[in-house]
Amino acid sequence: MLHRYLLRPVGVFTCLLLSWSAARAQTPGAVGIGTATPHSSAALEVQSASKGLLPPRLDEAARNLIASPAPGLTIFNTTTGALNVWNGTFWQAYLAESVPAGSYAPNAYGTAAFAYTGAPQTYTVPAGISRLRVDLAGAGGNSGFGTTITAGNGGRVQAQLPVTPGEVLTIYVGGKNGYNGGAGGGGGASDIRRGGTALTNRVLVAGGGGGGSELSNNGGCGGGLTACAGGNGNGASGGGGGTQTGPGAGGTGTFAGPGQPGALGAGGAGGSGAGGGGGGYYGGGGGGSDSFIGGGGGGGSSFALASATTEVVHTQGTQVGDGYVRLSPVLPAPVLDGSNFVNVPGDNLGSHTATQNLDLGTYKLVGNGGTRGLSIGNTGVLTMGNRLDLSAYSLVGNGGTTGISISSTGAVATANKLEVGGNLDLNGNQLVGNNGSTGLSIGSGGQVLLGAGTPGTAYRATVAPAAPTENGLQVTLSGSSTAQSLKLDHNGSNLIVRPATAGGTSTVVENTAAGGSLLLNPSAGNVGIGTATAGAKLEVNGFTKLGANAPALKTLALTGTLFNGQGQTFVAHGLDESKIVSVTAMVTVGADYIPPGFTLNTGVLYGVYINNDNVVLQTGNSGNSSGVFNKTARILIMYRE
Repeated sequence: MLHRYLLRPVGVFTCLLLSWSAARAQTPGAVGIGTATPHSSAALEVQSASKGLLPPRLDEAARNLIASPAPGLTIFNTTTGALNVWNGTFWQAYLAESVPAGSYAPNAYGTAAFAYTGAPQTYTVPAGISRLRVDLAGAGGNSGFGTTITAGNGGRVQAQLPVTPGEVLTIYVGGKNGYNGGAGGGGGASDIRRGGTALTNRVLVAGGGGGGSELSNNGGCGGGLTACAGGNGNGASGGGGGTQTGPGAGGTGTFAGPGQPGALGAGGAGGSGAGGGGGGYYGGGGGGSDSFIGGGGGGGSSFALASATTEVVHTQGTQVGDGYVRLSPVLPAPVLDGSNFVNVPGDNLGSHTATQNLDLGTYKLVGNGGTRGLSIGNTGVLTMGNRLDLSAYSLVGNGGTTGISISSTGAVATANKLEVGGNLDLNGNQLVGNNGSTGLSIGSGGQVLLGAGTPGTAYRATVAPAAPTENGLQVTLSGSSTAQSLKLDHNGSNLIVRPATAGGTSTVVENTAAGGSLLLNPSAGNVGIGTATAGAKLEVNGFTKLGANAPALKTLALTGTLFNGQGQTFVAHGLDESKIVSVTAMVTVGADYIPPGFTLNTGVLYGVYINNDNVVLQTGNSGNSSGVFNKTARILIMYRE
């Protein structure tokens, strides 16, 4: 039987040796998969036109159980659907973003996962973030002898934590070895501290589990407002669980003495062969000892400072092994205020049909730059300057009792109402008001002109101001609805202008046709946002966001000349370096366009990075670096708001 089990590994090893020989390239120490000539700079090169590279796939709980991960360790997190890389301090999630060579900037707005390191860690709240979603768990305790003697699992706390942008939080992640308050096999607590590193600075605590006794009694579960007590032995009791007001009591014993009580932030030591208490807001007590079977240690309690947290959920006994702390920024909803909207020239208002009343409020309908015109009272009375004076009566219809009046100077008056059985033909004249000479003209084809001139045939309605300083057309609506201020309906295409919210100051411009698009200058010209002189098809004068959860970004272009030899060139960027998210460059050498970090034969030609107030252009020391000496580098910086 032993020979059969050994035969399979030998055969597999032989196949691996054969495949290794077939896959190895000529470059010493390099392996190629899908290629016989791996690149000289690569230890492993994979080529395929139809397949990808599949890293290990773990859920977040399994990822957090990896012991002592090495910096650079990479897995695919199936819980969040993102690549995770251990950066030496915590697991960092990476998105599909273009990151310049040598500059792997973390996603400041992604979830920051802190694992056990045995030392305090820090987290700086990103700009624009005022609330964090927090998930932390204390470490489980150590088990006793045998597989049936288990330790208590660590507790879990989920909460919302109001924060200030730029604030630095101190993170303690409990260890199964007792780091952060565990005693004698008890697991350490995980906590978040603000304003200092003392126990009194804790705002959230997840309690650690109690340690199991050597022979037969389990440790108490950690977490909750009152943690679990440890299991009792023969003649010895387990340690008590920590609470919100005090530590767990030490267990009693008849042989080697009782266990020690816990304390603020620390578990108590157990008697001989008994389990120690878990760390927590208040630690669990140590188990007592007897002649054969000692008691298990009590779990440590969890805690949430009521004045600093919201939406708190406590769960007991969930975490096995080391604890964790996860911080997820809660991104604020973007605000659209319309401040960057600009008017697009050449708009054709077309022909429209009113679908609701046009309320002039206290204003008048005037023409030709006048200050007096047609006014309508809140009872429906129509007054029209001097030319048509209806001050004594109302212009009404459909059952009204008063009509149009004409003054003694020749205006027409009606006792009750004026009915027109046919068309009202102005015969080339205009409808004017307030003693003006210019007003409303109607062409023979129904074209309407407001202002001086003759109605044209190209448009159904034309507004012709008398002077360049006059405005054209104003539509004023009152009330707190989202009714349409303007609608242009042309053969199924609907251009709508309306308030974004009832009573709000933001404006929506949209094409409401099913599947319709809103096109700006599709044939010629440029579009500007925040600028009156657009120099490109689309020019945005300000920070730009591509998506609700994306940061607001700008770019800056600079140039610099690479050092004529191995050395550095400093180019001042004039920015707050803490807001720079990426920097790259391009150098032209003959017909070649060379990016930073490019390697030719024996070494890197040049690199680029940020140092305080400067962009640093660093030429390499290889024999090929001379090709870029004294060359001009075009630099591009991307920075956030």
